[in-house]
Amino acid sequence: MTNSESSRRGQRHNHRVKMEKIFQQVTRRHVRIKRRERRDNNSVLNKVLQEFLNIMRKCDSLFSSMNPKLEYLGSYFDGMRVGQPTEYDINVILTFHVNYSKIELDARDNQNGYTSIIMPEEFRRLSKTPATAIKGFKKTEIWCDRSHRLLVTGFRSWMQSVVDAALDTLPQEDGKRILKVQNKYFKILYKMSGPANTIKIYVEDDYVIDVDLVPTLAFELPKKPFNSKIDFNKVKQTKKAHYFAVPKPSDTNFSWSLRSI
Repeated sequence: MTNSESSRRGQRHNHRVKMEKIFQQVTRRHVRIKRRERRDNNSVLNKVLQEFLNIMRKCDSLFSSMNPKLEYLGSYFDGMRVGQPTEYDINVILTFHVNYSKIELDARDNQNGYTSIIMPEEFRRLSKTPATAIKGFKKTEIWCDRSHRLLVTGFRSWMQSVVDAALDTLPQEDGKRILKVQNKYFKILYKMSGPANTIKIYVEDDYVIDVDLVPTLAFELPKKPFNSKIDFNKVKQTKKAHYFAVPKPSDTNFSWSLRSI
């Protein structure tokens, strides 16, 4: 090898090393920006949704009685997904005032991992007992069929009515609702998409966070649907041994989709 060839090879090596260092620096900077952006978005999202949840509770006594809680799913919120951290799936977990061990989950007449939710006698009493009927449980009279299966459309329609009522309390500007959170104003757009209530939060005019609020019921293992084809061992392997029933539209009005975290 001549001196000139050795020199050129050395130059190419140095160039590759230099470019690799530049790439690493750019990558680290990009990751830091993404982390900061995700952190800022999560902060905004939590404040806005908690405020909106409070408004929903004020608008509907039944919704408030069901102790709604937000469950931030594993998408951009925990940084597990690559891309713009502006899309979120969030469960709104609602709890019935009944003994959950008496709720039956039956997948025999359902397909594609769906299940029926058969409510116990004590659930039907909630709409008839004055103390609970006055708290909004009168609305649940039409939530079940004659076989006491919880109906998807009844639950979804009620949830949508709560969201609509909350939005109607907010002022409107240019077709968007205005939500005040800690002396800062956010514009909000809303649409129904499957089982989810999709909300667009305008942090800035050209920067939007998309949120799918999904009403759900949570169930703890070892309880699981009878004759279900779902592999619940995967649920057991998660840190939280619970899963969710979602009122996703299907061919029947009593089939609830199951999803884990």
